[in-house]
Amino acid sequence: MDLIRDFASKVKKLYVIEELEPFMEEQIKAAGIDCIGKELVSNMYELNPQRLREMLFGVKAETKPLDVEAVSRPPALCPGCPHRGFFYTMAKGKNFIVTGDIGCYTLGAAAPLNAMDTTICMGGGFTVGMGMAKAFEATGQTEKKVFGVVGDSTFFHSGLTGAVEIIYNKGRVIPVVLDNHITGMTGHQDNPGTGYTLQGEIAASIKIEEILKSCGYKDIFIVDPQDLAAMQRAVDDALASEVPGAIITRRPCLLIKRAKHDIGLCVVDAAKCIGCKKCLSVACPAVIVKNKKSAIDPTQCVGCTVCAQVCPVGAISRKEEK
Repeated sequence: MDLIRDFASKVKKLYVIEELEPFMEEQIKAAGIDCIGKELVSNMYELNPQRLREMLFGVKAETKPLDVEAVSRPPALCPGCPHRGFFYTMAKGKNFIVTGDIGCYTLGAAAPLNAMDTTICMGGGFTVGMGMAKAFEATGQTEKKVFGVVGDSTFFHSGLTGAVEIIYNKGRVIPVVLDNHITGMTGHQDNPGTGYTLQGEIAASIKIEEILKSCGYKDIFIVDPQDLAAMQRAVDDALASEVPGAIITRRPCLLIKRAKHDIGLCVVDAAKCIGCKKCLSVACPAVIVKNKKSAIDPTQCVGCTVCAQVCPVGAISRKEEK
């Protein structure tokens, strides 16, 4: 704070420019240093140069209307993302709720998957699910099942207490941990389940299934989410289980450099394709339509075969490498 006080003494006005809440501004003012902050600078949206110029100096950026409309590019799970198979499977279900969490897997809520019903806070995938399950129970809707979803990183820092609460308070919730071996959303930091520290040093790898067993979950279904048949069996078995059950989907994120990935390429046989667009339902950016037929963008496809598994006529296959 002494550095800030010294700097403030050398300028006519001190502006504090920070995104979101006025954390620095409040601390600086509490230290008795006069400054200008959120009365000019918005606590919403990205503070890019154009916006700051308008906020601080009242000068709007010059714009020019164009006669073209930008193509909509909504965010989507990456090609080959291990979460895609899970959310595609959940999207087919009707009589259950999926309470989600904060991570790259939150994109499971987006169209065309539409497979996540809530996203509130870290750990809320379990705790919100627990609250909804108790609400269903109180209103007599005992046929409703709730799947509570968190990622592996979120499980370790915010999901453990929720997992315990579900067991302790007898919640009709099926916890699902989407284990992609990394913290995908915020920059690929390691977590206690990866076997590495944040500094990249080898560390103990904490097993998610062992934690769940110790909490009291009896049926734990571990599945490769890109195997859609196995994924469906895991969901069905968890729903049918008469003891506390949980699901762990396990496949590493394709962006983990130290992992060995099976990269390939899927192709479409245009003669077989009937143009039903079923493959578009998996929400993969690599799957496109050309001349009313499905096609695969070779610059994006990694050969995960999820689209091939949903094709009703077998028009999509993985190209064998020569």
